[in-house]
This record gives sequence, structure tokens and C-alpha cells, in this order.
Amino acid sequence: MSSCDARGQDDARSESGAEREYRRLLDRSLTPVCIHAGDVVHYVNPAAARALKAESEAEIVGRPITDYVDPTSLAGVRERIAGLREDGDISETCDVTLLCADGTTLAAHAVAALRMRHGTPTYEVIFRRRAPRHAPRRAEAAGDDTPSGATVTAAIITTDRDGIVTGWNTGARSLYGRSAREVLGMRIERAVGADLDPGVLGRAGGREPATHHGAGGQALSVRVLVIATADGHVIVCETTGATERSGDRFRAVLDLLHDGVVIVGSDGRFEFTNVAARRMLGSGAEDLVGVHHSSRGVDLPLYDAQGQRISIDSHPIRWIQKTGLSLGGQVVGVDRTDGQRIWVMGHGCLIDPGDPQNSSVLFSFTDITEHHDARERLLHDATHDWLTGLPNRGYALDQAALALKEHGPGRLSAVLFIDLDRLKAVNDSHGHPIGDDVLRIAAARMQSVTRAQDLVARIGGDEFVVLLIGPVEGAGPEAIARRLHDVLAEDIVVGTLTLRIGASIGITTVGSDDERSLADVLRDADAAMYKAKGRGPAKTAHFEDEQPDRDR
Repeated sequence: MSSCDARGQDDARSESGAEREYRRLLDRSLTPVCIHAGDVVHYVNPAAARALKAESEAEIVGRPITDYVDPTSLAGVRERIAGLREDGDISETCDVTLLCADGTTLAAHAVAALRMRHGTPTYEVIFRRRAPRHAPRRAEAAGDDTPSGATVTAAIITTDRDGIVTGWNTGARSLYGRSAREVLGMRIERAVGADLDPGVLGRAGGREPATHHGAGGQALSVRVLVIATADGHVIVCETTGATERSGDRFRAVLDLLHDGVVIVGSDGRFEFTNVAARRMLGSGAEDLVGVHHSSRGVDLPLYDAQGQRISIDSHPIRWIQKTGLSLGGQVVGVDRTDGQRIWVMGHGCLIDPGDPQNSSVLFSFTDITEHHDARERLLHDATHDWLTGLPNRGYALDQAALALKEHGPGRLSAVLFIDLDRLKAVNDSHGHPIGDDVLRIAAARMQSVTRAQDLVARIGGDEFVVLLIGPVEGAGPEAIARRLHDVLAEDIVVGTLTLRIGASIGITTVGSDDERSLADVLRDADAAMYKAKGRGPAKTAHFEDEQPDRDR
């Protein structure tokens, strides 16, 4: 067993329940976190490993922290760490250049916190990619990065969704007289000496005056702001008399969050965007702040989970102002200023719930594009044929069952059952790879001559179905069958080969008062296809009970 593995097992045995829970939260966090002691890395979470372009966390753990800090940044990093003296101390944000595992560099903002563990100092470093700086802009107007040398002195507390404290800054220690070591893993009510339900307060608008109690029992008049995040809540508490620079501190706190935060006024104009929001939206502060959210050039269209554009009347801002309620956990698509679509999970609430019509609205959101796209790919793979890209049998049956229950434009009007002619001869003469190319070309041609609302699916081997949805104009299903015959009769060129196939097509129509089950409809279309095949290649047969068949 390596010394690194042994140390990891010793650490695991010595962790308390609260520490294990905290480690679990770090593992799930989207914010890169590194913990080192004695200049050796003891822990990195998956987000940090990805940011440093390592193949796994194990590639980094056990190595000197200096392996990942550019020499030009070492002096500044050591100076800030040297200034951390007591458990829970947090450094000012500093700019660093990190060295990635693949030899590239990463410009980042970093914050270090001192944690005393069994008498040994360990340093928890949180970092995020530093956005490239463009033209100078007014930080005080745009809510930009914290001015150099500024310190966040408000009490900043983070909790998980159950209200368990996961973060406690120097401001919180100063205000409440309790160290981070005392309160991590504690319920927020005990930590601040008062009833405080972050979920309820966040849904109510997220801001209220309150009386908390310090470690000695002294009453503290504070103003509390709650911001919902993907993993829980950020709670900002400061004494009601501390109004000077409160706006700057508020912006500085929001700029430290991994979650995007925007504040939109009752007139629809952006009042504030934090660093994470601007990064996700592909925008600089000067592009949004002070501009109406739907103005030309900065419109950020929203889409529901099905990809449909959300109307102005259903826009979250309108909904929150109209109802006075909060939104939580909603997934929407957003078109960035460069046209790229991202998917976010968001929370929204009124800043002043007592006056919803005139209140600004605060949104916090997390970029889940990678997760959303992976889910969509899995869903597509589960419902589509791997070879042709067409919907598969299961998906076609589900859609047919739904359309058969519909009335009006969405009702199933006919099913065409298609069996390709001469594909077996192609496979026998030229091999299955050539046959696969023929299948792909045939599938694309069939899609090209059907309507947008119709569905073409491969149900197995050389068999396909076409579901006709809604009324068919003109000669009806027979006209579509003729178009299918025409495109499938054209020469198919694969490499140096010129091949010809065709199709046997069976049709059954579905009337508005048709009482057949889906199984009956498909059976009848299949039976009609076999009638067509019995007449020779490239034929069509129409299923009609106790009536003569109709040829093509």
C-alpha cells in the first residue's frame, strides 16, 4: 500500500461525522477545492481535478502544492497564507496562475481558509477561473469584481439544503463569537442563536431584520439575506447599523459564489450581474447592467424543458411579480449573447415581497448544460436506432399509441408498413457494411418525402413504418407511398458500387371513429405489406376489410 493510500485511510478513520458530511459536500461541489498541509496536497474534489486537467484526483493528492502554482504566484500565495493565524481565518481573494497537469496554465481567483485539525494547520483553497479582462469598466456601477484590497466583513454562512452549516467566514466568527470549528456541521439555528429557516426565508423574499444571539448570549440586531444555491443556501448577516459599504460587501459576496446571480428591476432592466452570471451568459457587465432584459441585442430568450420558447407572459419575472411567489428548481434553456444555448437550474424571488409590483427580482442559477446534454444524448440513444438515427420500434409504438387517442390535427390518420426489397441480395453479394450504408441512405430518403409532423421509424432489420399524423391532403396516403417508391427506386451509390432496391408498402387508414386497438392497426398494415410483397417488387397494397385490394 502506498503512503498516500495509507494516509487517506488514516484520515478517513479519524474524521468525525460532521467532517465526513462536509467532505461529501465538497465532493459534490461544482467549485474547485484543494486542501493541503505541510505543502502536500491531502485532498482535491472532482471539480478541482477537472479544472487542473488531471485524469483523476489521485494524480494530484500526495504531490507538493508548489507543483500546481506558477513560480510567479508563489510569493503572493505564501504571504496570504502566512496571514492566517486562527482557525477559520480566510484570506483576501488573490489572483494566481496555476499549473495544470497537461502543462498549460490557468488564471484564477483563489481564497484560502485555515482549518486546525487535531492541532495541525491545514489550508482549504477555493479557486475559480479568472475571466479575461476587457475594456475598463466602472466597478461601482456594474457590480464588477471586488476592488483591490477590499475585504468582505459581513458574516457569510453557507448551509446545505437541510440547514446544516457548511461554511463560516471570519465575519461570522467576529459577529457571533463562534469559530468555524465549533459550528461546522451544526444547524444554522444553533449557530446564530435564533430561529432561522433558510428555505422559508428564501421563498419569502430572502431578506428580513432579525435578532440573533452571540456565543455570550448578547442580542445582535442583524439584517439577513438568503440566496438559494444548487446545494443549499448562502446566508449574509450584518448588523443593521453597518450601512456604509454594505452595497460593496453585498456585491463582493455575490462575486464569490459559483452560482450565477442577477437582479432585475421591476422595469425589466438588469440592476446587477455577478461574475459567475456574466461568465455563464457570455457577457461583460457593461453589456447588461442598466439595459432592459428584452431590448434588441441583449435579449436572452428562455426555453422550457421541451425546448419551446417561453412567452413574455410566462416569463419568470412576470410570474414572480404577478403572484408574489418564489420559483425554485426550475430548469430552463437560455440563449447567451453569442447565441449559444445553455441550460440552467434556477431560483427566483422578490427582493421586497411587501411590494411585488415595484420589487426587483433576484435570480440565482447553476449551469447544468453538461448534465442536460448528457441526459438528452442518453434519451436519444434509448429511443433511436443506432444505425439510421431514426426513431426505434419502442418510440414509434409510444407515439402511435398517443396519436391514436388524439382527436383533431394530432390524430393518427394512417400507417404505412415498409419492407425494403433486394436488401438481402445486397448483403449476400457485398457484405453487411455495404448493406448498412444502403439502409442509412434509404432512411434519409424516406424522411425527405414525408411531412414534418409525420414519423418515420425503423422497427427492425429492413422494416420501417411511417405514421401519418393529421389529415393528408390530395390523394392521401397513396400519394406519400408513391413518393416513397420513387425515391427508393433511384440508384444508390456506395463507393464504386451502384445499387438498386425498392420497397413493398402496406397501408391502413385510421378513421376518426376507428375503434381498432394499436395492435390491430399495426397488424392490418403488416398484412397489407405482405399482400404487396406477394405481387412482386415495388408494390403497394391497401388494407380494407372485406373489400378488394387496391394496387399502386
